[in-house]
Amino acid sequence: MAQLIRIGNLQGEYPALVELVMEEGRPAAPRGLPTRELLDVTLHFVDTTNLLPVGTGRKLSTTLNAYAAAALVAGRHLPKMAHAIAPGLAAFEADGVDRERYGPRTFSQVTGVVQHLLADPDTREAIAVLQPPRLPTADGGKDFPCTTSIQFLLRDGALHMTVSMRSNDVWHGLSGDAWVFGQLQHTLAWALGVRPGAYTHHAASLHVYESDVPKARWLHAPDREGLLHVQGFRADYLDEGPLSDPGHPLHRLDDARWLADSALGRRTGPLEPPPGDRGVMWYQDRLRPFWGPA
Repeated sequence: MAQLIRIGNLQGEYPALVELVMEEGRPAAPRGLPTRELLDVTLHFVDTTNLLPVGTGRKLSTTLNAYAAAALVAGRHLPKMAHAIAPGLAAFEADGVDRERYGPRTFSQVTGVVQHLLADPDTREAIAVLQPPRLPTADGGKDFPCTTSIQFLLRDGALHMTVSMRSNDVWHGLSGDAWVFGQLQHTLAWALGVRPGAYTHHAASLHVYESDVPKARWLHAPDREGLLHVQGFRADYLDEGPLSDPGHPLHRLDDARWLADSALGRRTGPLEPPPGDRGVMWYQDRLRPFWGPA
């Protein structure tokens, strides 16, 4: 049942991964919705810069993924902005309760991750827990966080990351999740002054809904539409240099959060990139039309 899949480039190999789930997945119907499911799948991403499978025939919103990554790094939850970008997200809320508040849930934990790694670079305790300690139906919500935890290990001068998912929809979920969490990994690696290492992504259930199978069969190898190699939020992207003392990783993390906030329209300041460097401007270009609603 358990599978380990090595993926050199998710953008290029996404169609084959979806086909694997469709062809080898076993029937399962949680909440009465038919799916094809593989159990205990571990994906090992070699290239952590090309994790968004654009250009494969899968309609993906780079704007929504830009919002998700910026909100995660900044520790924000801006429901009006998110719903303006993707109105369908409102279907996953009940009584104003939104399960996917990854930003606020991880904000202090990410600081703790950096502190743990500074105090003991070999620690195995640098973990952010995203799953709330309550039953899924405790407050009547329609959805429950798919991500249970994110662990970081600092080894051989690189920041490695393991993302654990209770459930991952290869069509609607993984197509954005891997890239969003990869942006967090790149941001924290920059703050710590190390390179991004391996990214391991484990899903207890990797599945595709039967209703999405007809669309998934139209996937193809990537065309010329490519993803800019945006590597998280880096304050050395600015001509003026870092916003605060660059010598301490916690200050660098604050700078990265400031830049993520600026991409969401919550901060003002100089954001002119050096020649040839798009960096945070990639985020701003997509999110600027939605600045204003929180």
